Amino acid sequence: MSMERVEWEASEYTIGRRGTSFYIAFTLAVLSLGALAVLIRSWTFLAVIVVAAVALIVHTMSKPPIVKYSISKDLVKINDREYALADFKSYSLSGTGAKPTSIIFIPKKRFGTQTELQLPKDFDIKKVQKLLEAKLPEVASDVGLLDTISSKIRGQ
Repeated sequence: MSMERVEWEASEYTIGRRGTSFYIAFTLAVLSLGALAVLIRSWTFLAVIVVAAVALIVHTMSKPPIVKYSISKDLVKINDREYALADFKSYSLSGTGAKPTSIIFIPKKRFGTQTELQLPKDFDIKKVQKLLEAKLPEVASDVGLLDTISSKIRGQ
């Protein structure tokens, strides 16, 4: 018996819990950069710092939207956008711990954008792996410096 499609819903991105140390470091960084901007009398720099701090606070307080994901034998679908599996050279599972939190599709095109699908906590990844095994190879997740920094900011 072959599966034709795997569908699920998950948040568009994951936000982890941030500890007290994150908020202390964030406050110290904003105050330090603000003091530096005042000392060098760069009001534009001060405005950028304030706007960036407010934007980060608003972003952390908002809940991510729920997205409908679907993978079939030929397509990856995110809400209403469709991507052909033929456009990807491989995929990897990303996440901390034994349970993956997302599937990342790596494009064939050199400057193509990776496509990331978030997974819910109780998701059975074996179904997706079985569906994709004939079309795409699974590769190890390559976590770079920017990905590591981004995950720390998101609290993961």
